[in-house]
Amino acid sequence: MGVASVAAIAAPTLLLAPWAGDDTGRDGSSQPGELPLHPANWPTDQPLAAPTTAYPTVHVTPTKTGKARQFTRSEVELRYAFKQKLADVLTKLLPPDVGRIVIPDNSVNAYRLVSGDKSYQITVRVDLPAVPAEVRPGGTWSMPCAERVSQTPPLPCVDGRLPDGTPISVGNIAPDKGSTSPAIPIASFGYHGAEVFFGMISDVRTDAAPPVTSEQVARLVSDPTFLEAVDFWRTQPVED
Repeated sequence: MGVASVAAIAAPTLLLAPWAGDDTGRDGSSQPGELPLHPANWPTDQPLAAPTTAYPTVHVTPTKTGKARQFTRSEVELRYAFKQKLADVLTKLLPPDVGRIVIPDNSVNAYRLVSGDKSYQITVRVDLPAVPAEVRPGGTWSMPCAERVSQTPPLPCVDGRLPDGTPISVGNIAPDKGSTSPAIPIASFGYHGAEVFFGMISDVRTDAAPPVTSEQVARLVSDPTFLEAVDFWRTQPVED
């Protein structure tokens, strides 16, 4: 049964049902679904325009148990449209040769980069309130490159600044000690009273490293369009 026939969605892990595709996200096939790209409650007082492109979606089997949060139809529509918009932002800011973005149908934090037969999970979070850099989740993820815990061999790391002058650093983070998985690019920083996190993980099937560098992630998270999405996220009910 589609969401058009119900007033609220009982499962917080679903943005729209039914979806095509599968948990791997490699085929990227989908139907656009029943939700509008420009919902009636899309704010008009912010620079982030509503999406105009419907990106492929894939179903993710829910793993959470317990009582599900109730979402109204308007909340579901706004979350769906926001995910489509952020997918468009990621597509435009990532290099065109690294792959294509598809949208898992679960958390508003979850996106995927599909490159050939590989699929890389992207996590984007905007949490309130922000915390001081010295106690920020991830610890050394937020520190300038020179202050990070030394790695042998040294891992790629890039310092930069947001348009408002806020310093950031983006580096590849090594997996747990003893793991053979490759390092992955992570950005974590405070912005306008919020905590912003951007990270990618290796392909689940092959453990291949994401085809995105620290420099590319630094450019992405400091781009004004990405930060417009962050500001939107801070003020609108698009959280899980």
